[in-house]
Amino acid sequence: MPVIIGSDQPSVQKDGRTRDQFEIVTLSESQKKESIYRKLESSNPEICDTSHDRNFPWIEQFTDLPQVLKRLGIKPRIEVGSETNSRPISDDDGYIMTFHGIFERECAFVDKRILRTEEADEMIELGQIDDYDRYNLWVFRLAEVIKTNGPELTRQKQELEEVQKQKSEDRLLGTIEKAFAGVARKFNGKSEDLPDGPAGLVQMLSEMDEEERSELFTQAEIESEILKDVTVK
Repeated sequence: MPVIIGSDQPSVQKDGRTRDQFEIVTLSESQKKESIYRKLESSNPEICDTSHDRNFPWIEQFTDLPQVLKRLGIKPRIEVGSETNSRPISDDDGYIMTFHGIFERECAFVDKRILRTEEADEMIELGQIDDYDRYNLWVFRLAEVIKTNGPELTRQKQELEEVQKQKSEDRLLGTIEKAFAGVARKFNGKSEDLPDGPAGLVQMLSEMDEEERSELFTQAEIESEILKDVTVK
């Protein structure tokens, strides 16, 4: 059975966090007891580059479904919503999930099968195999769930950056258009010779070589300063 984190499940804001939402969800005993995923850790350092003490939890943290479930294509074991209407949890939900892996037993890996070491030892006695690799089997369960508004803050920040970027681009284009209008008056005597809008300016610049563009921008900067002085006066 999947663990369902209810949208209205009780939670308590963590002490000291006042600028953002950081609420510790109150998990039920059944939610904490449910096995979410398992991992095998080899006892052979030549096979595995990690080694966790069996006497302590192996701690992992995710904001989405654990990668081991995704890689194996296993049905999601954590969902959000209600008993009658739920869906797999995702990054967009803003949860930080802490899992505690508890050592369950030592096991054998034989012909791509996970066996108890007693079974593997019996196979050796019967001459069916010569040896086997030993692995520690860890079972991971939910230990803590924190509800945040991180995704919403990220969206707000991105929207603000887009607005600021657009305003900056609009100001820049306005300045360039005024400067080019001044340059046009200097060289052509009339501003009608300018291309229409930003797209026209881009087209004009793309048709120039680097030296021409540099000269034009220099003149545009001078003209812009002149226009600014006239406006101020």
